[in-house]
Amino acid sequence: MKEILKKYNISPNQFYFLSAIFSNTNPYRIHRDEIKELINKGFLISDDSGMYLTDISHDIFGTDRELYKLFNEIWESYPKKTPNGRLLRPLSHDSQIGKKAFQKLKNNLKDVREFNKIIKALKSEINIRIRTNSLNYMKHINTWINQKAWEEYLGEDESEEESAIDIG
Repeated sequence: MKEILKKYNISPNQFYFLSAIFSNTNPYRIHRDEIKELINKGFLISDDSGMYLTDISHDIFGTDRELYKLFNEIWESYPKKTPNGRLLRPLSHDSQIGKKAFQKLKNNLKDVREFNKIIKALKSEINIRIRTNSLNYMKHINTWINQKAWEEYLGEDESEEESAIDIG
């Protein structure tokens, strides 16, 4: 977040105010002068019907929003429990574990294409583990992310397709 504050030259209060408007929640209360500053810098438009974010503000939150959607897909694809009942992830991605996992991925992988590769690798790993009856050995989601376990399964789909070709 520090990078965003520096890049756009806004205060933490202004950032939280903009994020509340972006997410359609009750805006965080800030001083009128800070709101005027946001308007003068081109982050907000204010009229009789309310306040609206400009394209500059959408740039601040747009990438995170897209990454969060992709992270949600990873989260929902990740098994909740192993067949023997061991918990692999909390139910909600809004849990502390989910938030930390998202931050870890977001900080290390800023390219959306990398998230797509991770999703594909995760699905490949799950399919392989189901086929080999080894789902009980799947890592907890935090361990999986911290160790970048998806790297083991990048390209697994292609190698499976190649090995399935009958040459004879």
